[in-house]
Amino acid sequence: MINRSEYEGWHDDLFGQMDADGNGLTLQEYHAARFGPGPYAAKAPEQQAIMREQANLRKTERFRIMDGDGDGIVTRNEFMKFGEHAWLEADTNDDGRLTWQELNQYNRGM
Repeated sequence: MINRSEYEGWHDDLFGQMDADGNGLTLQEYHAARFGPGPYAAKAPEQQAIMREQANLRKTERFRIMDGDGDGIVTRNEFMKFGEHAWLEADTNDDGRLTWQELNQYNRGM
């Protein structure tokens, strides 16, 4: 379990890792980020390709939502605002903590 402060710290660190050049997060940088085994968990190349396509569709939609001003770049501020929304949606039992299961369910449903 993690609390909100830990989540916000992790979310901020994650932005820094994805935006290595420091000029805001592009869709290409976001697509390149891996958030777990994802498509690579599948053994068959065909299944990996299908899963990668589905993951990129989810990432593209998340990116569109995060990019509040629609300029094609997600700033740290936009990313953190999205994180606030994600926290509220993922904490389904409103106990102020996230379990791995809650976080996974949110990520899959988004």
